[in-house]
Formats: sequence, structure tokens, C-alpha cells
Amino acid sequence: MAKKQKTEEAADQNVETTEESPKAQKERKALKDHFTFLTEVDADGNEIKLPPQAKGILNILKAAKKKGLSRENLVAAMDGVIETRQPLGRILSYYQKKLVECGAVDFVKFESEEG
Repeated sequence: MAKKQKTEEAADQNVETTEESPKAQKERKALKDHFTFLTEVDADGNEIKLPPQAKGILNILKAAKKKGLSRENLVAAMDGVIETRQPLGRILSYYQKKLVECGAVDFVKFESEEG
């Protein structure tokens, strides 16, 4: 009987250790961030100058139309379109600020219902 009790205690301890770390929670929430295509031209009507990988991301969002894509879906759509040795999520993070600042993409950060 004592062995069974110890086994149950060990199982309880394992359950406690499987909780997500704050970093994992942040990464999971980031997958729900939303990107929407806005334009390919600047205020003067000139095409926005972007590196090839950023243009690829913009073309994926353009194809998604007004509904846009979550980060998770955008990264999945980048597979086979964007050529890189880096993880695709890292490439998206690298170009995200540039795409938003030039006005080509709208970015909405996911806010959880918890707070």
C-alpha cells in the first residue's frame, strides 16, 4: 500500500511540473497575433522598397485579403515561399517592425481574456 501511495505522490508531482513556463505562455499567445495586408505603395504612390523575404511575407498577406492571418498561419504559409536557413518565425519577427512601420501591414497583438 505504501508503494502505491508513493507512486500517486510522484504522479502528482509530475502534474505540477508540467505547467507552462512564462516564456512558453508568451510564445503560445504570440501565435494568435494577427497580421493584415494594407498596401504595397507609400503615401507618394511609390512601391514600398522591401527585401525579398519581406516582400514574400507581404505577398502571402495580400493573398489572404482583408481577413489577414494569425502568426501561426502566416508562419505555416511562409513554408516553401520564403527561402531561409533560419526558423520562419524568426524571419517574421525580424521583418515585422519594418512591415508595420512602412504602413504595408497592420499588426494586432493578441490580448488574453485573463488580463
